Amino acid sequence: MAAISARELDRLAGISESHTSLLERSIGDRISARTAVAIAKVLGASLDWLLAGRGHEPTPETVKEAVSSARQSSVI
Repeated sequence: MAAISARELDRLAGISESHTSLLERSIGDRISARTAVAIAKVLGASLDWLLAGRGHEPTPETVKEAVSSARQSSVI
């Protein structure tokens, strides 16, 4: 997949620093719709796949493209 740190994902998604790390460690089992949508957009994933592991799994190429696009958008 794309080389992206949790810190960069937080920044690109516009969420608080370390939020992604907390979610990965299951500290706080709730995620807001806004946060889920933002993370899914940065990663080029569907909400269904991100939240439930169902549906179309993003490919490494689509994740790389989505992350690259998010990086370019954040520079502007």
